[in-house]
Amino acid sequence: MELPRGPSDRLSELLSALPARRRKGVLRIVAAEAAGEALTHLLKTPYSCQWCGLQLGQSGQRRDDRKALLAAHEAECGRRGRPWRWVCTQSTYYSRWCRDPGFREALDLARAEVQEQAIVAAVMGLRGGAGEAVTEVRRIIREGASEATRLRAAFGLLDRAGVETAQKGALQVQAGVEFSDVTDAELEAIEQALRDEAARQG
Repeated sequence: MELPRGPSDRLSELLSALPARRRKGVLRIVAAEAAGEALTHLLKTPYSCQWCGLQLGQSGQRRDDRKALLAAHEAECGRRGRPWRWVCTQSTYYSRWCRDPGFREALDLARAEVQEQAIVAAVMGLRGGAGEAVTEVRRIIREGASEATRLRAAFGLLDRAGVETAQKGALQVQAGVEFSDVTDAELEAIEQALRDEAARQG
C-alpha cells in the first residue's frame, strides 16, 4: 500500500530508517484507519479471530469465557476461509514498536498526511459543484487529529481550490497561529471562499 500521491520527503526519510516490518506496519495501519478499521483488528492476541482479526471479549473476562466467545465467532465469521493478516502481535506493538521514537514519529506523520490528503480529495468535489462537500470539509477541519494539521488543511484547501490571495488575506490568520485561535468568523470565511470557488467551477 502506498500513500496517495506519495509520502512527503520527511515521511519517506522516516520510513526508510525503519526495519521493513515496521515500515510496512505504518502503511498498513494508516490504510486500515482510513478505511475505518480499528487498530485492534491489526494486532494479534490469543483472542483474535483468525479470519477477520476481531478481538473477542473484554480484558477483565475469564480466559475460558473469552475462548468460548472466540470459538463461537470463528464458526460463523463471514470471512471464514481467508486467513487474516496482522501487522504484529499486540504485545510487540506496545512493548517494542511504540517505544521506538522513529516508529511513533513516522506513524503520526503518516496519519496526518493521509488526513490532509483526504481533505484535499473532498475539496476536489467542490470543483464539480457538490455543495454538500463544503459541510463535510468544514467538519473535517474542525475535528482534525491535531491543530497543526487542521490549520495546514484550511490553508491547503484554499490553495488547491484556486481561491484568490485577496480572499485568503480576508481570513487574517498567519501561519503558525494555533488552530484554537481561529475564530468561527474565519472558518465561515473559509467556507464562503470554498462555496464561491464551487460556484465558479460549476
